[in-house]
Amino acid sequence: MVFTTQIFTFVFFPLCIAAYLLADRAEKFGRFGACLRKMRAKDVCLIAFSLVFYMWACFDDVWKLILYILIVYLLARWIESARRRKLFIRLEAGTAEASRTHKCLYLAVFPFVLAVSAVLLYLIYYKYIDFILQTWNTLFVSR
Repeated sequence: MVFTTQIFTFVFFPLCIAAYLLADRAEKFGRFGACLRKMRAKDVCLIAFSLVFYMWACFDDVWKLILYILIVYLLARWIESARRRKLFIRLEAGTAEASRTHKCLYLAVFPFVLAVSAVLLYLIYYKYIDFILQTWNTLFVSR
């Protein structure tokens, strides 16, 4: 399915918007709404429709996308827990004058760097590896 097709424009997109608005309205009703807000029903709705849109074109690779979403979600939770606990490493300076002022490196930096690296490696591997290999072979393989 492409964004310019009639199925997307007149069926899929309106269904997606309707489901999102329904989830938004349902979040405003009492205890059930509080449960939906805690589950982040609107986000789950958009993720589900995104997966359906992706599966329409390529069903075989949807497991890779689900794994990617799960990895990014878990890394984000790790970053948030490190930020919430305000864990840091105190960096000492070499001189006595500079040791009065301590610099802190928050431990949330490490999962952040890991998350960015994982996302970039995933993107490079699944999107650009053919281009990289063709360029490498063109430049360095002797004829």
